[in-house]
Amino acid sequence: MKTAKKIIWKRLFIVYILSIVLVVIESPLRGGYIFPDIIDGFRLSLLTGSIIFFLFTYYVLYRNRGIVENFKVLLAVILGYLTIISPVMTVHFFSTFPSLPICVCHLSAVILAYFAFISKSKRVKYAIIICFAIFISVIAFAF
Repeated sequence: MKTAKKIIWKRLFIVYILSIVLVVIESPLRGGYIFPDIIDGFRLSLLTGSIIFFLFTYYVLYRNRGIVENFKVLLAVILGYLTIISPVMTVHFFSTFPSLPICVCHLSAVILAYFAFISKSKRVKYAIIICFAIFISVIAFAF
């Protein structure tokens, strides 16, 4: 019984650490660009980060199915993300305020991946993925 709990906590901790690493790896995209005036750092981070977090969340939910509860994995991903983002956004709120839509899109990608994973119907999964793509595209090119 104790070993089962240790395995669960170990897996949750790994997901938490991987989420932190993913935020750190993704954060330099905010300063780059592909084509000036078309895809700047804001759009690049929003698009790629949202896709990366969607795929990452779906993958860790898939890898931990039947071992760890899905909601706990979701919380580990969200807490890992907020561990890095929250202190920076809190201390430098006014200078980081323009990047708030990026955080909202990344977190919505995590939540939509969770709903796509727990849905039983393939139609619902596809509908969630299509809504995710439309949502991210509209947010990315609306600003």
